Amino acid sequence: MTFGGEADPLVQKSLVQQELIRAGILWTGFHTMCYAHSEADVDYTLEAYRGALGALARALESGDPASQLRGGAIQPVFRAATGFNTKPKAPAR
Repeated sequence: MTFGGEADPLVQKSLVQQELIRAGILWTGFHTMCYAHSEADVDYTLEAYRGALGALARALESGDPASQLRGGAIQPVFRAATGFNTKPKAPAR
């Protein structure tokens, strides 16, 4: 899943992760189903995604998706030397 637009992609990913975990679905940016999952498991997971993506859409429409997080946004784990896909530096105060 790719997040874009004007809102911080890490805030968007955090919100989706928050809402999926709230529904009991463990998600870290990807999801893997297997034959051990029942049809009911798949249906439940799809419904959880509908809820999470709906919450993301509403948060984006509000103009302040970060306000919907119950904690802080996730942070990048890896930092590339080129500056690609890194957390922007906070403005100097």
